[in-house]
Amino acid sequence: MQSHTPQRPRNSPAGNRFRHQGYPKRIRLCSRIDIDRVFREGHYRRLGNLHSKALATGGVETRFLISVKKKIGKAHERNRIKRIVREAVRLNGHRLRGTYDICLFLVKPPTGNLGLAAIETEIRKLFDYLNQSTAIGSHHAWGSSSSG
Repeated sequence: MQSHTPQRPRNSPAGNRFRHQGYPKRIRLCSRIDIDRVFREGHYRRLGNLHSKALATGGVETRFLISVKKKIGKAHERNRIKRIVREAVRLNGHRLRGTYDICLFLVKPPTGNLGLAAIETEIRKLFDYLNQSTAIGSHHAWGSSSSG
């Protein structure tokens, strides 16, 4: 005996309700040229387990690249970490003023708990720092390394 669950039409209001809460492709930093530019010209910041390179762009929208090295673990572990980072960015994206290309990456196995709360704290720390740099009129997102 098969149970039949009705399929919700794609264009129904309930189907579109959560679309704005996703992680759309337009905010993914995919172009090799743009990624190279961020790593060449962007400024590095260590946030804990996460590391970041950010470059102010003045574009329409902030774009993100999330990368996890293979030495972190097997594919399912790396994918879980990337899902958590994407969720933290999605939940806190409204906090960021200005537009940037941001590369977030893990290079070493995490120390301690790497849950959503821990990653959200690191993402908020990054966004607060970027907002502070923007507020003081810094031409670059990070200012000079000698500024402290």
